[in-house]
Amino acid sequence: MLAIALSLSALAEIEITDHPTIQEMFRVNNLLRRGAGKHEQQLSTKLTNAAQDHARFMARSNILSHYSNGTPHLRAAKWNYEGKVSENIATGLSTAQGCFAIWSSSKPHWAAILSNAQDAGFGVAESEQGRKFWVALYGYPGSAFNSHRQKKITEKPTKNRRAGRKRKK
Repeated sequence: MLAIALSLSALAEIEITDHPTIQEMFRVNNLLRRGAGKHEQQLSTKLTNAAQDHARFMARSNILSHYSNGTPHLRAAKWNYEGKVSENIATGLSTAQGCFAIWSSSKPHWAAILSNAQDAGFGVAESEQGRKFWVALYGYPGSAFNSHRQKKITEKPTKNRRAGRKRKK
């Protein structure tokens, strides 16, 4: 319990994105991305606040879930992040390296790490039982996501060639 209090008081004294564990998660994330030939992501304060908020919720409730505390999109929006997000969560691991090793061995989690998201945010919290809950949020800023959506919306629909044809018997 003392470790939790020290960790939370340390977060209050420094910018969340400067916390050593958050920085380590960000470092490992971008190391994996560089190794796969992907560009580095930017560390987002908004996504980090959303990730940390969810990690704390899961640690308090002792529930590992993407949806027990709203959706990843709603949590990001709560912290004024505009755009699409994807989320990785894990528990029971003691280090950022261990967490990313597990995510790297899972196709959906690995896809989120290597996505074309420009922004990333991370969070970790420890339950009273000493169980750590890890969160990574990957974001597509509002303008990039919205311009992609707008292009899809404004494209002319293709004509269905089969519409109106009679089926051959």
